[in-house]
Amino acid sequence: MDKYLKREKTKNIRIKLTLLFVFLNTVISTIIFSQNSNLSNDPLKKSAHSYHPLKFTHLSLEQGLSDVSVNCILQDSTGFMWFGTDDGLNKYDGYNFTVYRHNPDDSLSLRDNIIEAVYEDKSGVLWIGTLRGWLERFDCENDQFTHYQLGSHVFKIFEDSEGTFWIGTLNPGLLRFDPATGDTTLVWKGRDFQTIFEDREGTLWAASRNEGLGRYNRRLDKFEIIEKSPSLTTIYQDRSGIFWCGSTNGGLIQYNPKTDHLNHFYSDKSNQDILSNEWIVSIVEGVRYNNLDI
Repeated sequence: MDKYLKREKTKNIRIKLTLLFVFLNTVISTIIFSQNSNLSNDPLKKSAHSYHPLKFTHLSLEQGLSDVSVNCILQDSTGFMWFGTDDGLNKYDGYNFTVYRHNPDDSLSLRDNIIEAVYEDKSGVLWIGTLRGWLERFDCENDQFTHYQLGSHVFKIFEDSEGTFWIGTLNPGLLRFDPATGDTTLVWKGRDFQTIFEDREGTLWAASRNEGLGRYNRRLDKFEIIEKSPSLTTIYQDRSGIFWCGSTNGGLIQYNPKTDHLNHFYSDKSNQDILSNEWIVSIVEGVRYNNLDI
């Protein structure tokens, strides 16, 4: 049995509360794609809009969080919550915080306190990306970090279904990373790769601020640009296989991979039935088959 898992099981830690973390963006737009506009008698609609009081537990400096600027959140496979902040990496067990920071007298501590990405790979190893270009592999048994200098702000860490690691950076672009050697290969040159996504067929997709949406061709080892729209922020594949992309200034993009057809949806404040804003940071699919919340 994995040493880390054994150690945590023997401690018999039980998370005493369920945490609900809500990111409130400056602008939140909701668009409902529906085949039937008259859903007043729909039990699913009634259920989705029923009022249930929610109790929020606030975790801040008083509870031990190292900084109020939380850049990323992860719950690992053993139940711990991890928070990447502007002042270190925080581990929360439901009772207390443990904070990991850079210590100039400890070569095995974090190299950078500004944490931008936290990711758990398929083997349960925790990876951390920082503002100053460090990729950190966390040894949870000894509370130590192995350092890899990538030279650029790390936005995104992702392991695909074939076990390949991909790192989205500010510049030079999208990197393929080999954990065994620490070597990186620049696969797609560009800026601000904040989105990496693998669809249900195992195809890898990525989005960049200046290069747009790309689909990875494994045979050619390159990304084919599908859409050049700038400042893409998120990629979502709905149940029917259609892709939806949000952006910071280009509205909503719909892509059908079967037909290779693209649709663009823009805002119009004079029309309440379409997007109210073109700054889109998150897309999820609702209860009804044809509903998207954006």
